[in-house]
Amino acid sequence: MTSKISFIDILTEDLKRRIWPLALSITGFFFALPVLALIKIEDHLNSLKMGYDILQSLQVSFTQYTIGNNNYFAITGLFIMAGLNALTGMKYLHSRHETDFYGSIPMLRTARFLAAYINGILIAIVPFIFMHALTAVFGYANKLVSVSGLICGAETVILEVTGFILLYSFIVLATILTGHSAVSISGALVLLFAPWFYYAVLTGYARAFFVTLYDTYDKVLWYLSPATFFFNIIKGRSISYTAYNLLMALIALAVSALILALNLYLIKIRPAEAATKAMAFEKTRPVIKILILVPVILSCGSFFESVTTTNDYAWLAFGLIAGLILGHSAIEIVYEFDFKACLRHIPSGLIAAVIATLVALFFVFDVPGYDTKLPREESIESGAVYVPGINSGAYYYDQYSYEDDTYDVQGSKEMEGMMITDTADLYTLAKAGTVWADKNRWHGNDNASDPENLTEGSEDYTQISIYLRKPSGRVFKRNYFVDLKDPENYAALRRIYDTEEYKKNTYDIYHMNETDYASRAQLLTYDTGVYSDNTSTLTEAKIRGLIDTMKKDTSGLTLDYIAKEAPIGEVSINVLDEESLYAGSTYTVPLGYVYPSFTETLSLLKEYGVFVNREVTAADIDFIKKTIWNEDYTSEETETITAAGEISKLFPDLVNQAYYTVNYALLSVSDTVDYEVHFNQRLFTGLKNIDDYEARFVQFYYMKKSDAGEKQ
Repeated sequence: MTSKISFIDILTEDLKRRIWPLALSITGFFFALPVLALIKIEDHLNSLKMGYDILQSLQVSFTQYTIGNNNYFAITGLFIMAGLNALTGMKYLHSRHETDFYGSIPMLRTARFLAAYINGILIAIVPFIFMHALTAVFGYANKLVSVSGLICGAETVILEVTGFILLYSFIVLATILTGHSAVSISGALVLLFAPWFYYAVLTGYARAFFVTLYDTYDKVLWYLSPATFFFNIIKGRSISYTAYNLLMALIALAVSALILALNLYLIKIRPAEAATKAMAFEKTRPVIKILILVPVILSCGSFFESVTTTNDYAWLAFGLIAGLILGHSAIEIVYEFDFKACLRHIPSGLIAAVIATLVALFFVFDVPGYDTKLPREESIESGAVYVPGINSGAYYYDQYSYEDDTYDVQGSKEMEGMMITDTADLYTLAKAGTVWADKNRWHGNDNASDPENLTEGSEDYTQISIYLRKPSGRVFKRNYFVDLKDPENYAALRRIYDTEEYKKNTYDIYHMNETDYASRAQLLTYDTGVYSDNTSTLTEAKIRGLIDTMKKDTSGLTLDYIAKEAPIGEVSINVLDEESLYAGSTYTVPLGYVYPSFTETLSLLKEYGVFVNREVTAADIDFIKKTIWNEDYTSEETETITAAGEISKLFPDLVNQAYYTVNYALLSVSDTVDYEVHFNQRLFTGLKNIDDYEARFVQFYYMKKSDAGEKQ
């Protein structure tokens, strides 16, 4: 029978049944947008009136946090409405009474579905767009939204609506695959986060069992879930978007279209009797069960392995078995709504158990040889190495990536630009690392009860990261533990250290002239850990000259030298922030550490009017308090050294606490003995403002480990 009911009538009738979600949407977005805007208008105008900020900065802030991508109240509202509208709109599929009723009306299934689907979108986005526009008008009327801000607001609406449709489409799919509203919620969570959960579980096993894992932030996480992809769509800085946002939005629309096509197909073949059942399609029951059960089993095994330090194999096996029993029982009970169902459909549970066990064994026994195999040496085109214990702590200001919203934790930024073509020495270090890894894997070491403890290394081993690149572009990345006391390994690292490629990608001073820091420099500071001095009488030429001089002195550093000498100071500049949001403010950019051999750098700093290091003598020190700690640091033995002769003999072998970790991979100190050095006024003669440095009259030092046995 052909339906004579128009689609508009179906749409209108469905909307009448969904007044309360519409009311909630209007109310929620009213508070999340216009009300929030009124609060911020009052605060911002008051800040402007009091002279706390400038109009340009306030415009950027207002745009970002009301009609831009930083209004998390509005984003939360979209997330809530995506779930609520999908569940309420498709609720008729979970009621036998309603499915029978609509089945008796000459109406296409797809028409009824599309009416509910479209209304679910309109109920959210129409109030959202209206309240968004109202907020923009409020801001523009009070001069807190510029023309560029209005454009940003319009772009934000388009991008966020696109993300909403993506979320909504997946949740609708969950309601079609299930026959009960409560199960639909679980199904939605599975569809939204299953790939992310799989990735997290597998990554967790890699971290637990691969001792050479190069573990850094992986941007793939942002693409594995519609929920996280939403933030990928709107990711931006300040009040502008890029072509990347447009690409992400188009991908989201394409995926949403595919999901809609799938939903229409499933609606056509969905059994009418599926209402009130847990799963609408019998064929999908075992497949979905296995897909859910495998990561559940693996997670349970990983949990029990992680909470013990002994008999890990047994507890891993126990966790896998417990995960199987609990997961299988829970899923079957939900499927059947019957507690006795936990004993049914055993074969699908066993299939999941076999898959999970094979995955666990894959990691436990390193089936692919992740820790122990290397690519053929002749197949390597170039490489890179990062030693955290060389020039440590010099990257922190440039580690943060605004574009990716991530931190560089393993020197990947430095390594990506390092192209060492003579890879023989890199290969030597990598081979040494595989030897350590093979001995310390679970199956290779009977005493290896806790891999996490083992991968912390020991005093004889240094952690390094290595890239080995093939001509195809594929990059082999590993973290190894290498004994640098071994002459062959040390010689290999020494030759690498002397290469231009290593130096220019390890010391940021080589890249400072490529930025506009020099043109924005406001203050130059030299800090020794004991005292600090600065000058603001700067020119761009002076800063560039200092950078070139420090670069020259840094080029003269050798591995043998930094293994014996610690830095004696650090140079930094305060620069104006180029971001309009922070216009007028400054931030600190470290130029680099200064060593005793940096004679030209020290001379130039002195020429600029900065008080630099001079040799500290016993006359500069009142006394040294020596504290010896026992192994567990629960008791101490103290001694006060006042004799000038003893101080003169002792002080040259001490390393300031501020710099003793800079090259900790090479320069070893003993932290079981503290040296509390009390300086006197003489050392600070020449500083511009001594009052600012009174707290530094007392400083802590450690002794170089090579000398510790003789001196302590």
